[in-house]
Amino acid sequence: MKPHNLPRNDRVSFEALLENRIIRVVLLLLLFVISISPYLYAILFNPISCDASYYLSVVERIREAKKPYQDFVLGYTPLFFYVIAKIKDLCCIGINFTFDLSIHLLFLISSSIAIFKISELITKRSIFAYLTVTLYLLLTSWFVRYDFLLEIPSMSWGLWALYLALRYPTKVLLYVLIGFLCALSFLTKQYGLGFYFLILYLLLFDKSGLKHWLYFTIGFVGSLSLAMIVFPHIYSVFFGNGYGLENRSYDIATIQAILLQVKASIIFIFLRILVLIPAIALFPIIPKSHRKEGGLLLLGIFGFMLQFIFGPFMHYSLYIIPFIAIYLFFVLSKFTSNSLIYKALGFCLMLTFVLAIYKNYSRIFSDNYDNRAHQFLLANKIKKHIVPGNTLYIADTRLVEFYYILNVNSPNLDYSFGTALNEKTHFKQLNDADYILSFDAPDLYDTILNSERVMNYNRKLPNKIVLDVQQNYHPSLHKMYTEKVVLYLKE
Repeated sequence: MKPHNLPRNDRVSFEALLENRIIRVVLLLLLFVISISPYLYAILFNPISCDASYYLSVVERIREAKKPYQDFVLGYTPLFFYVIAKIKDLCCIGINFTFDLSIHLLFLISSSIAIFKISELITKRSIFAYLTVTLYLLLTSWFVRYDFLLEIPSMSWGLWALYLALRYPTKVLLYVLIGFLCALSFLTKQYGLGFYFLILYLLLFDKSGLKHWLYFTIGFVGSLSLAMIVFPHIYSVFFGNGYGLENRSYDIATIQAILLQVKASIIFIFLRILVLIPAIALFPIIPKSHRKEGGLLLLGIFGFMLQFIFGPFMHYSLYIIPFIAIYLFFVLSKFTSNSLIYKALGFCLMLTFVLAIYKNYSRIFSDNYDNRAHQFLLANKIKKHIVPGNTLYIADTRLVEFYYILNVNSPNLDYSFGTALNEKTHFKQLNDADYILSFDAPDLYDTILNSERVMNYNRKLPNKIVLDVQQNYHPSLHKMYTEKVVLYLKE
């Protein structure tokens, strides 16, 4: 088709170009390479984080036939840990973070396909669906550096439930499967419960919604009931188990940490709520016949923001990014290409793409490729000084990755860490451990991560080995300071 023969209507811009097979293949290949490259880089080079170490340590305990909530503390619903444990057993894989992230990537791809299907369904344009997925992948790797996290698999189940509810609204029996998928999302991570309420929102627009709700409830409650039978102690997750809400005692450092987190959470929530202002401003200009879908996406954005009440953790936004990406192209699809709104929103989206690509690739080019290798080198130093089968307590959040790398048991099989570990349990771990791994910062006596009480406790231990010495910059004190990675040996 010659350019001057292109029909001048709102579906021209991309659709006509994609009729050319070569252009279509090149464009899709380019979109694929740009969006997936940061994840391939992460699989090969990203260091192991404290969250990934915690989750994967749980996986290893399950592979040893230990039961969560009974044999060891677990502050999350258990489904994904069992899935990964079974896959690693079938593949005979041990401690291998590259493999772990590769399996995790399959769930990211699954969620991407679901996002594509939802976007294609409500925008009616395949190219917008491709761009939605590309924007989702770029924003995800930009805001939340790719890691082994529970949000992505949880989101994958929930997004497929949403797609089925949108695609087949009249198939009553299918709602048993939709309820089952929502239950899987919840059983992967508790915040996946949000998808249950999104489905309920859709049922409000259905004349036979009560019948649909009945089958939906059968699928959802039935799955949860089965989980309660298999894991009779799972209810403890909802009463503070693993989060340090019970028997907490307080010292100055603990109170300072809590106040700082509350302050950070308030600021964090306020800045994220600002995202809703332009999204809500666009809603009235959406044609009334499409406001059900628009309301669903806005509810997804706002509803999953409620997570930030529990902490200013950026990875919580993984539930929100898909709804933002779909919503932007959903709004764009409701206007002609020559309208002012279309041009303004299209320009903003183009800038977002450019900035996201720049941020992703500038991070890759500035990264230290040896970060993960350095972790394993330090782990080898630690291994030389610990007896297999003995327990190790890692008293600093910034070193938690060594739980997984060393595949070592924590005292009392409690892998909680940081602000999630109550003070009573924290000192019980210190007392019961055969070894303690921590930072010792002699240049700083007021750090919260190494509170004075912990540092004083460790100073009483005569046997210690300095494994590494680091120079770091303290942003609030505006000065460099020395930190030592120290292994304390109990007599």
